[in-house]
Amino acid sequence: MPPRVFYFAPVSSDRLNGLHGTFLDVPAVRNKVLGVCSALKAAGRDAIVVSSVVPGPLRRLFSRAEDCHDHPVPMMVVPVAGRFVVKRMTAGLALLLFTLRTVRRGDRVVLYNFFPEYVFAALVLRLAGNPAILDIEDGPIAQDKDLISRVTRIAYPILDRLCARRRLTVSHQLARRMGFDTYMAIYGVADYFDVPEPAGDRFFGEELHVSFGGNIMPGTGSDLFAATVRLIVRDHPEAALHFHLTGHYDAALFADLAREVNGVGRLRLSLHGLVPAATYRALVGLSAVGLCLKLPSHSVGQTTFPSKVVEIAATGMLLLSTDVSDMRMVFDDETAVILETEAAEELAARLVWIEGNRQAAATRAAAGRQRVKERLSSAAVGAGLGAFLFD
Repeated sequence: MPPRVFYFAPVSSDRLNGLHGTFLDVPAVRNKVLGVCSALKAAGRDAIVVSSVVPGPLRRLFSRAEDCHDHPVPMMVVPVAGRFVVKRMTAGLALLLFTLRTVRRGDRVVLYNFFPEYVFAALVLRLAGNPAILDIEDGPIAQDKDLISRVTRIAYPILDRLCARRRLTVSHQLARRMGFDTYMAIYGVADYFDVPEPAGDRFFGEELHVSFGGNIMPGTGSDLFAATVRLIVRDHPEAALHFHLTGHYDAALFADLAREVNGVGRLRLSLHGLVPAATYRALVGLSAVGLCLKLPSHSVGQTTFPSKVVEIAATGMLLLSTDVSDMRMVFDDETAVILETEAAEELAARLVWIEGNRQAAATRAAAGRQRVKERLSSAAVGAGLGAFLFD
């Protein structure tokens, strides 16, 4: 049988999330992992996601992994139980059992980030002479003081010793920061976001819709965004901009902001929170502009690459981003709007320019979409990754 790639990652599905009544995974993580596996599949490799985030009864702990057919790439769900620390411990046991039962010599195991539940499986693979390969999406951040972050930071040097010397990373910047010599940077896979040709009229409606989503906090631009909205309302009340916020954010803070700015000028702010995938896709299809506001001065901006920018460009939105990580290795001023500063004044000016120059914005968005389709296609990523993993 041909060798397989098992990608251990905290990934769920819309169906499983619905069954459990909560979001078990992070959409950006799911998109990155499934995109990479779909690229490997397109390159003729057998790639299987191994998920350890779906909880179940303790009696299932020693059961075999179950096939999940909710995605275009195969996914196997290992049984885990409990919450928080207990869930991590049972996930570690489940992944160890999966490795012993399923992984053959010649297969490759890729570990998404450096979670502590990978340690026992990584040890077995090292002893078997087939070390796992780390895919580092977020560098360790010393400022994070919560228990899980502390434990994860402790797990990193252990996993780094157990895993192969070649790594996958989210960016060249992160690889240089962490001192890697042999690595492959993967930003994402554009054609995983398989959408119809974007409607050009999204740029020419009565108001211009702007999407801002993900984990919205100070390091990813929450304060910058709030200050920008206030500036636009004060100085450009004629700007017909409709902002849509999705994902995780301080609900009280943004509810106050919405009450403050809605109804003052033509600007509107709509708060959607965590939404089902279908609702999110509808908002993406409506929006002409996608924001990525990770701050280069913040640890979050220095330790990762925002894979959401690939989604923004691939789905036909105009990317408006801070100049973070490897941004200019993918985009330029012909394919995106890249900020030179972290100032609200500049972001406000760029948004007002886009709203007033919609044809130019639409042309740049189309160029951005073409750029990621060419450089980050499943064919290109899959062929390169397959060679990196097996050659």
